Amino acid sequence: MTTHGHPLAHMKFAPEESPCRFVAMVPQNVTENLLLEELRRKGGDVTYQTSFASAEQDGDAVNVTVNRQGEVARFSAAMVVGCDGARSKVRQRLNIPLEGGEYPDSFSASGHRHEVFLAGG
Repeated sequence: MTTHGHPLAHMKFAPEESPCRFVAMVPQNVTENLLLEELRRKGGDVTYQTSFASAEQDGDAVNVTVNRQGEVARFSAAMVVGCDGARSKVRQRLNIPLEGGEYPDSFSASGHRHEVFLAGG
């Protein structure tokens, strides 16, 4: 990575533990859309603007309470999947410890837009 002709950082793009000798990055919105399309194709859906309140095991089902735009809603499901990140309220409320750890390094993410001007075009 360089700026104004001066190197800022050197990054190795060859993961040692992977058979692929490159890093492939896909924007979150692309990944999310692909997963949502597949979920809907299989009859599922996602409810947005909804927050998790609680879950209790009841035999073969889980009774879930959520808050949808200020209104409490309850439903029963075969399982609950918490996909809400490292600070997961689902994981915390169910007293499930976070496995793994913090990365000792700092990371940077950036987006770039490149415009190409062709002579005579």
